[in-house]
Amino acid sequence: MEDRGRQAVHLQALTPIAETTADPNSYGFRPKRRCADAIDQCFKILRQKTSATWIFEGDIAGFFDNIAFSWIERNIPMDKQLLSKWLRSGYMEEQAFYPTTQGVPQGGLISPVIGNMTLDGLENVVRGKSEWFRRQNNINFVRYADDFIITANNREVLIQLTPQIEAFLAERGVSLSKEKTKITHISEGIDFLGQNIRKHVCANGQLGKIQITPSKASFQYIKDKVRFLTKRYRGATPKELIQTNSTPYCAAGPTTISTSSVLRPLVSSTAMYGDDSIDGANVVTRTKPDAGLPNAIFSRDSRANGALATRTRTQA
Repeated sequence: MEDRGRQAVHLQALTPIAETTADPNSYGFRPKRRCADAIDQCFKILRQKTSATWIFEGDIAGFFDNIAFSWIERNIPMDKQLLSKWLRSGYMEEQAFYPTTQGVPQGGLISPVIGNMTLDGLENVVRGKSEWFRRQNNINFVRYADDFIITANNREVLIQLTPQIEAFLAERGVSLSKEKTKITHISEGIDFLGQNIRKHVCANGQLGKIQITPSKASFQYIKDKVRFLTKRYRGATPKELIQTNSTPYCAAGPTTISTSSVLRPLVSSTAMYGDDSIDGANVVTRTKPDAGLPNAIFSRDSRANGALATRTRTQA
């Protein structure tokens, strides 16, 4: 708890610095920005008839697990000795200690800010030195955490940008995923942050209006979750189903987490369900524990399936 408190203090000092140096079109883990803002920017840069038609889908392999300690210690403006101790603190799993030699813990309070600062500057690399070149080729950039897209008028421009992107990432100890990184035409559509972005080809051979809809994977996840819950609690009323304590659901089936999870939907950023208070931040605190259950903290991942958020439960 002391380490977490210290991270919170340093986070308050580091966030304003990170905001002044952040890429203009970076939307993940930043104050007053969210997943929907990134999708909105995608709409703005792709909606017109003259918009770019080729999209580079960038995915960084194991980003948080592979950031080089040396780069973090040189470039993150905070107490170097304390930062080094945090990075090399290791972790415990099944009563065994494991050292850490690279990356940042994904559950750390300060990790998202460090991750964003690691990738800040990538937009400048993509845009290039010449504003004329960027405008001429319709180059635009949108990033949410370690997922990003780049648009251009033709495939060759994106291919030329790839070595520059790889050099930028290699300096930080990470690299593009060969399997997930690809260049796609807008008529084929892309899945980005749980949404499918596409322009269908009309009968006259021209591209139609841009369509942004939940991706098939997002739909499938929700259908699987509903199917799992309704089968598990046959005969329950909708109200009872929503308020039932049950085993957490995951795509692979029921998890092995012993602590039960209260499965209640999130329909807005501000809502009240019984004794759960949900605020505008991504944290929900139970003020009155259920009978036989300890106090709990619920965390919300705004990236999961775009606008479709899930909740997981951890011990307080």
